[in-house]
Amino acid sequence: MAMTQPWKIITPDDIDVVAPDGSVRCRVKGYYSGKQFIIDDMSVDIRPEDEIRRLLPNGREEAFVVGDPKFYRNGPFGSHYQVVISRRGTFDRHRGGNYSVTIHGTGAGSQVNVATTGSSQTSQITSNDPEVLRELINGIRQLVEQATSTVPLVKLPPERQETVTVALAELSAASEAPSPDAGRLRRGLESLKHVMEHAAGHVIGAGILTHIDKLLGMVHGG
Repeated sequence: MAMTQPWKIITPDDIDVVAPDGSVRCRVKGYYSGKQFIIDDMSVDIRPEDEIRRLLPNGREEAFVVGDPKFYRNGPFGSHYQVVISRRGTFDRHRGGNYSVTIHGTGAGSQVNVATTGSSQTSQITSNDPEVLRELINGIRQLVEQATSTVPLVKLPPERQETVTVALAELSAASEAPSPDAGRLRRGLESLKHVMEHAAGHVIGAGILTHIDKLLGMVHGG
């Protein structure tokens, strides 16, 4: 018989598990300890590079990137997951992070599809649309934060890890510039993509490459 789970002293959150493509895998109860989430609902589907989203009292969401969802079968506390996470930040509900923005085409008349839970929004843009530039810069900042915390888990050779570090530093500087240059942002993304292609067989590497490709679609021809 399983003992009383120690995490039951924590008030659970209703959490969404959001895949890298912006789709919601599941909604379950999760116990946040400040360092990890404990999930004892065996219906959960959670994978590296997913996001865990929990609703804050102000109506915004706090987002965490899943690093390693470890499953423990039976044992003294029953079956459960201990999910290693890194904090991504806070966002408007169903916005930012893994909720994807895909741009079809370039120039005037291109379309932006914003993936949200159960809905889709389409708007017309121009190639210099400031809203798209803000989305791009926010996406690059999230990519830099995500890659900085997760790429070391891939165990790249030291020289490639150093190349990633340099590329991330350049992307960070480019995104923080007072007047961001789309060409500089694109070159930084392409540089990071080139080195991360050596880690395409790793789930973290594949997730980062997917993120880079989405962002490159926003600056194509910039």
